Amino acid sequence: MKRSLRGTAIFAGAAMSIVATSAAWAADLPVRQPAYNWTGCYIGGHGGYTWADEQWDLGYLNGTDNNQYYGWHATKGVLGGGQVGCNYQTGAWVFGLEGDFSWTNAKGDHADPIFGSYHLSTKLDWIATATGRLGMAFDRSLLYVMGGRAWDSGNYNLLYGEFAGSDRLVRSGWTFGAGWEYGLTPNWSLKIEYNYIAFRKDDVWWEFPNNPWSFHVDQKMLIGKAGINYRFGGP
Repeated sequence: MKRSLRGTAIFAGAAMSIVATSAAWAADLPVRQPAYNWTGCYIGGHGGYTWADEQWDLGYLNGTDNNQYYGWHATKGVLGGGQVGCNYQTGAWVFGLEGDFSWTNAKGDHADPIFGSYHLSTKLDWIATATGRLGMAFDRSLLYVMGGRAWDSGNYNLLYGEFAGSDRLVRSGWTFGAGWEYGLTPNWSLKIEYNYIAFRKDDVWWEFPNNPWSFHVDQKMLIGKAGINYRFGGP
């Protein structure tokens, strides 16, 4: 999974390099206003799939930070939600802002590699992003890159014999990605998009028994999705 994340991140970098190269090439061409205009605010929906690396390290126990590796699992599942945003086009350049929110059933688990009787699991509920977009329009096609902030929320669980503990986190991190949007009509468009999200390492806590015990959980996430937008106004 970690190789997959690294490979996909490299792919995202290549995609953004293609957009940048296309922008440099387009800058040398005579400036003309494309026939299709992307200016306007929009609302839409999307669906897709998310998967993440969840690395667990033993954290604080008896007042000491152990920082000991305790395995990892892939948290994955489908997602669906909506987005709102606005674009402004000047020449072939398109500048935009977008916010989206997705519900998800992503989950994963693993047995503790040191003491196999421990069982660690994750269940995510939602993912949200707020990003800026920069794109190049080729008539009805829009290639764009994006970057900004990201959040998610979910339950992190520990099962050890008859003891069960759970802690809920709302994480924050950063995201970047790339996508392609195609205008079907002056107001309707379809898009496909890729996002990479890196969340900071957060602590989950349990009382076991009556003793604060934590794990450091590091999360890196990939999202692939397709969506549809309806743009208000327009030319």
